[in-house]
Amino acid sequence: HRDPDRVTMETPLWLLSVAYWIHMAATAVWLGGLFWLSAFNPPSPAPGATAGPDPGLRLLRRFLSLAWLSLAVLTASGLVQMAANPYYEGTLAVVNPWSRALLAKHVVVLLMAAVTAHLQWAQLPALERLLIASRRRTVDLGPLQRRMLRFNRLNLALGGLVLLLTALARTA
Repeated sequence: HRDPDRVTMETPLWLLSVAYWIHMAATAVWLGGLFWLSAFNPPSPAPGATAGPDPGLRLLRRFLSLAWLSLAVLTASGLVQMAANPYYEGTLAVVNPWSRALLAKHVVVLLMAAVTAHLQWAQLPALERLLIASRRRTVDLGPLQRRMLRFNRLNLALGGLVLLLTALARTA
């Protein structure tokens, strides 16, 4: 039985420490943002409002940028951690409980990325179109806002599953 806290000698300890730190920070940013968006669904302006850009829309755009940055940081720091783990036996070598938990975790992270992409490139443009239309006529933003909230909550639930799979990998 290998000791999961023992690292291979090829990875400098300082690099592994930095990788763990930025991995946790990126996780906190992504999941914290999802929690905030899910719990405090930012309101959009009243129908017919014309004063400036929608603060909820700006917040969502900013969050999506941070989510993609977090995903890039998670990928880079995760590769460092994975290569240093004594259970790592090569790319796509799914041969032990650790590698199975890690594979499942990565599948869920890909699902989160897909949901985030859908929010950014399908739902967000639809909201922007409705907000522009709301300046000329009364439109009902409710159905789209509820759908976006459901996607945010789905992503948050998937993020919780990622944390569970991480715990399973750590105890494998």
